[in-house]
Amino acid sequence: MLKSKQYGWTLDEHAKGYCCVFVYMRKDTTATQPCAEEEVRIHLDNPNAAIAFQKLLVEAGYKYEPLTQPAKNFKVVINNCFGGFGFSDAAKHELCDAGLDVEERFSRHDPRLVEVVERLGDDANSKYASLKVVDLEGETQYFITEYDGSESVWTPKTAPWKGDA
Repeated sequence: MLKSKQYGWTLDEHAKGYCCVFVYMRKDTTATQPCAEEEVRIHLDNPNAAIAFQKLLVEAGYKYEPLTQPAKNFKVVINNCFGGFGFSDAAKHELCDAGLDVEERFSRHDPRLVEVVERLGDDANSKYASLKVVDLEGETQYFITEYDGSESVWTPKTAPWKGDA
């Protein structure tokens, strides 16, 4: 359980983004007794917003506390070269057959996506992509960062800012 001035991250159950969970003490100027601590969940579907929000929490004195979750081996698909994330026609066809609409928003850790990229290898890449499956080994939280199309995966353990800084 989180305490005041602690926060943690979890993945949205429906893979639509990130959920930051933090606890704060609600203040009521009319009350004579302090109000109870409240757990707040903020869902962020933009990784940059999630990173910015985490930096604000750290600046406000919040300490990172991992949320208790069962360990899972997440595999995440990223683009490993400059250019941009994209699929070949063959990969699009197989993903569509698997029930994943690549024209809509999808999770980079979707098992159907991971399976198709692992099976097709380089044949899953579009012209300017080099898709790679990254195994997060026990991590359940991640950010994908991007610079000119080349992507990296950060976890709370590997992020350049540490919650306890």
